[in-house]
Amino acid sequence: MGWALAILVAATSHLAAPPVDTADVDDFRRLMFSTPLLHFAVAAERQLPPQFDWTTDWCSAPMIGSTGRSFDFTLPCRRHDFAYRNAKRLPGEWTAPKRRRIDEQFRRDMIVTCSTRPIDQKVTCRSWAEVFFRAVRIAGGP
Repeated sequence: MGWALAILVAATSHLAAPPVDTADVDDFRRLMFSTPLLHFAVAAERQLPPQFDWTTDWCSAPMIGSTGRSFDFTLPCRRHDFAYRNAKRLPGEWTAPKRRRIDEQFRRDMIVTCSTRPIDQKVTCRSWAEVFFRAVRIAGGP
């Protein structure tokens, strides 16, 4: 039975992100809080650095999804997923104040995308950003 488990682990080991250690905290914080959203998108597309979990379900908002007539929060949701998945794996990064900072970055990222919308959609887009922000504050974690 032990050899079957070893084969299963070896066959599926490429599916999980490599382990993240405390030396990666600086890279995580840089990608989250000082990297412009479009530069983050390039890193996410290339999955660099590779030690992070780059999986995403985009915006997991039931019935709303990542986009609507007046908004497209695909990239903010991708960075937010990156943050939640990796902060939980980094020592000391998944606390209530740090989660609040991650969620506030999510709101800022959404507002940035709203600034690119046509003038008649900006107010509605910002309203949606607030709805998404409040939803993650309620449902997100500690």
